[in-house]
Amino acid sequence: MGRIQRKYIADNAIDNTKIDSAAITGQTAETSADDNDLILIYDDTAGALRKMTRANFTSGLGGGGGSTGDISETSFSIANNQSSAANVTSFAFANGTVRGFKAIASIEIDATADLFEMVEIMGIQKGSDWDISISRNGDDSGIEFSITTAGQIQYTSNNYAGFVSGKIKFRSDTTTVG
Repeated sequence: MGRIQRKYIADNAIDNTKIDSAAITGQTAETSADDNDLILIYDDTAGALRKMTRANFTSGLGGGGGSTGDISETSFSIANNQSSAANVTSFAFANGTVRGFKAIASIEIDATADLFEMVEIMGIQKGSDWDISISRNGDDSGIEFSITTAGQIQYTSNNYAGFVSGKIKFRSDTTTVG
């Protein structure tokens, strides 16, 4: 990397202070990617260093860089004994954007009898409504999923003895409309 930086300095007459402040080596490692993280790039069109969010960077990659509507890993706290369907915040698919999705969700219930379950949810938007299929592995957590006509994932839960907390972690890959 040092050679490239030096060549860059020579080719573009940028002083060492600017390059040193952008050096990758010596920086603290980030192990938790967030779509709002910033990445330093060289904008060839502008002939200048620029910053870009991780979300904007990955959306421009194509072929494996993601799709509009993809959901990065997100966490949601569930309620005990949720008898009527309630929204899983941030677990939604926009009708005008998403045609289909494949999501994975891990469920953890901290109660007298701890429960751990992995769920795969696949969905297809068929114009005015959605169809989903669900496959499960692990304990029967008692969490049931449904989807609204607007593409919002909802859940219900059991009444767990000694309930302390419950969490759903989920992410999803999508395909777009059109």
